[in-house]
Amino acid sequence: MKLDIETLVDLYRDMVLIRAFEFGLEREFKKGNVPGMLHTGVGQEATQAALAAHLTATDAFFPDHRCHGINALAQEKYQGDGERIMAELFGRATGVCSGKGGSLHSANPKVGNFGDNAVEGSYMATVLGVALAYQMRG
Repeated sequence: MKLDIETLVDLYRDMVLIRAFEFGLEREFKKGNVPGMLHTGVGQEATQAALAAHLTATDAFFPDHRCHGINALAQEKYQGDGERIMAELFGRATGVCSGKGGSLHSANPKVGNFGDNAVEGSYMATVLGVALAYQMRG
């Protein structure tokens, strides 16, 4: 598959944005401004940017604990307010989970983000349940 220059530039822009987002988040975490745990997605920007580029409004996705970038890009793409992910990470009431999900448990089914469980792989029942619901709804 050959990508045109415009697509490549868009992907690169998103990767740089995600990297800056993660570095900024890490800086604020070290200052004590981000509650809970933080696992950055530095080094995983390409997969997040590629996924965001291919998401549609009807897709479901289950990001892991290092996917702040895809969460923010999807939130911006479908609701025009990517800053709600940052608010969530900072524990603010204006976050997508009212500041209660934080880095490890933020979700917003309105944009297809069904969140993560801190124990990797343990959310398979949720994934299968959402897949069944999507299938039953057509």
